[in-house]
Amino acid sequence: MKQSIREKLENLKNRLEELNRFLASENATKNIDEYRKNSREQAELGEIVALFNKHKAAENALIEAQKLLNDPEMKELALLEIDDLNLEIEQAEQALQTLLIPKDEN
Repeated sequence: MKQSIREKLENLKNRLEELNRFLASENATKNIDEYRKNSREQAELGEIVALFNKHKAAENALIEAQKLLNDPEMKELALLEIDDLNLEIEQAEQALQTLLIPKDEN
């Protein structure tokens, strides 16, 4: 994954945390239109951030599986796991790229 995309996703993750804090506050519903706007944004970002977290978890699992390649008893299992994780990472990256395409407002 390109570093610029990773940084954008980290920024979106931070924005989601900010929205979650705001929407949990007692001031969240003082302006209903603003509340609706923030709720929609939270829902959109939630899907992206969940997929980004899944992607990061798969990357971490891949690192751990690669460490097992040095163990003769675990090598075969590690190779299978690495193949599965590479596929999972690739699919997550493709889905994230699709989700990051700006939505048509019309």
